[in-house]
Amino acid sequence: MAAELRSGQQVELLREVFGQQYQQKAGQVKPVKEHATGVVQNPHDPDAQWSAKGKGKQKKTWVGYKTQVAENLPEKEAPNQKRFITSIVTQKASESDDPGLDQTFHDQALSGLDRPTKFYVDGAYVSAARLYQAKQEGWQLMLISEGKAFSYRGREGRN
Repeated sequence: MAAELRSGQQVELLREVFGQQYQQKAGQVKPVKEHATGVVQNPHDPDAQWSAKGKGKQKKTWVGYKTQVAENLPEKEAPNQKRFITSIVTQKASESDDPGLDQTFHDQALSGLDRPTKFYVDGAYVSAARLYQAKQEGWQLMLISEGKAFSYRGREGRN
């Protein structure tokens, strides 16, 4: 029985956490000061990840997950239109935000919603590939911090 306990899944997880959270130097055990992305932060929820966003005083760090929430916005012509959540995407904190947009498109289509012509997003979603995709598919990315529309201005394919 004792051998089974020493090699059980939970004990192995605690060994992994200990190995990632502490260092042994000169016979002394000291906590690690900076953790790499992807290390286990909580043995009760090993999928919860450490992540950071921003730099300097704007830097935010957390352990857990990211949640991306999409909602509809009233059109200027219909200011009394109801707002509602159209998609919630949860992912590991260490993952890029970008794939969440594809999941949002998928979730909205499954709900029978048409793709909006404008998506208001933060800078994590604005890339050359996304701008090109938006142009090809007839929608726009709107950067919310600036209130500006981005559009693809790259070269079109040549024959």
